[in-house]
Amino acid sequence: MPQGVIREMTVSAKALYYEDDLKEKTVIFSDDVSMSEDLEGTLKRTMSNFTKTTTHKTVERGEAVPKIIPPRIVWWLTSVGDSFSEELNNRLVGLDVDDDPETDKLVFEHQKRQATIGQADLIEDETVQICREMIRLIRDEELFNVVIPFAENIEMSHIENRRNFPRFLDLIKASAVLHFKQRETDEEDDLLAAEDDFKFALELYTPRAQGLMMNLSDKQVAIAKFILDNPGHTIKEMEETGIEFKGKKLQYQDLYNNIMGRKKPNESDYKGGIIQKVAELRRIDDKFQFEDGFEFDSYKEPVKLIKKKASCV
Repeated sequence: MPQGVIREMTVSAKALYYEDDLKEKTVIFSDDVSMSEDLEGTLKRTMSNFTKTTTHKTVERGEAVPKIIPPRIVWWLTSVGDSFSEELNNRLVGLDVDDDPETDKLVFEHQKRQATIGQADLIEDETVQICREMIRLIRDEELFNVVIPFAENIEMSHIENRRNFPRFLDLIKASAVLHFKQRETDEEDDLLAAEDDFKFALELYTPRAQGLMMNLSDKQVAIAKFILDNPGHTIKEMEETGIEFKGKKLQYQDLYNNIMGRKKPNESDYKGGIIQKVAELRRIDDKFQFEDGFEFDSYKEPVKLIKKKASCV
């Protein structure tokens, strides 16, 4: 990202309302977020009000004073496990860290090279500079209005979560904006998405479709598939049998947190586990199984672009 676009910070529930120099289109990166109910409320409001300001009224010297968060604030959040509520997850696109053994080796070799040349910072090579210039050009343009001419031809296998189709459409629009120099416009000067933008969105969406449609992380999908194929196991028995995720065997506590969820201090309810997210998962005498008829196969091809035949006159 170009300099000045990202603000790296930890935030309390109302802190952003008091940031006088917070600008429109800022990306806020917050690492290892501990999500409180009030902070989650602030995030949800700014996301729902994305194209307009978000207002909070407070009292100063006995008078009501409006405090404002500008529009188009983008959130990049990291968190240990999945401690976000279903409502917040429905507004996000989750990305898991690539922690397979091959990636571990690549990171290790990179760390050694960095140490050899005495360079600890991230490398800013030509690719990074090109990406920054692309983002700068996009930000310098007027706001884009993207039209998806083929939207009527898109079919989705699961429409129960009503936020998923708009989320998929946003990926198409994002691709069109990233490629705006290669896209046509209509008579209203709207940007026209192309089928290549659909393919771009599909490539991002398909590996995450199961998780997005059920709000599961990639690791939770792997655990859920094991339970589906091996019903009637306790968590201890799952550990003993062995569930691998990206080449690593999952340990008991990791399995427990992903299945049962996590409980925050001063809270009585567990959140973020498979058992909270997937109603068909049953726990009977500490053994887990899905209801009859539950399956994952229908998520393998979550979205299709149907080629409709031209009508003959």
